[in-house]
Amino acid sequence: IAYAETSNVLPQARIYSPYTRIAVYSFFFLAAMLVQNITAGNLRGLLANTRASEEKYRSLLESIPITTYINSPDVKALTEYVSPQVEKLLGYSRDDFLVDPEFWKKIIHPEDQARIHEENEQTVSTGQPFDAEYRLITKDGRVIWVRDEATLVYDETGKPLHWLGVWTDVTSRKTAEEEQADLI
Repeated sequence: IAYAETSNVLPQARIYSPYTRIAVYSFFFLAAMLVQNITAGNLRGLLANTRASEEKYRSLLESIPITTYINSPDVKALTEYVSPQVEKLLGYSRDDFLVDPEFWKKIIHPEDQARIHEENEQTVSTGQPFDAEYRLITKDGRVIWVRDEATLVYDETGKPLHWLGVWTDVTSRKTAEEEQADLI
């Protein structure tokens, strides 16, 4: 720009009237407002779509006939989320699991605790999916069998975010297997 000014390459500056300046400034102000309004509208639409998508996902998780959960990626496997179906399955509220993130470990049947804690440590150290069947003690003292399947979820850089898992009640199958074994 300095070279152009010293070489007289630039045309002479024009002097605009105050009315012309106001018109030009108004035009650019209105154009900026229009772009901002369009951008804000797009942003509101994106946020609404995100909320709707999140609500659909939550609705899916909370209406299927299995208990879903999210645990921390470390060996402690602290509960970060558990679906409402846990109350029907075990009699405990979701808050029992969220207030005490290690609650799930406390309701594992004593004969299964060592095996499940060892399996948990193994899968956390390798990142392999967790897949085990074990007994849990319900709030009313009954013993039920669950199949616990969990997968480690990673972010885009490969860092572990959390374990995403499901508990499926397999008590009926286990009872039938035990009855069949007694017959043999």
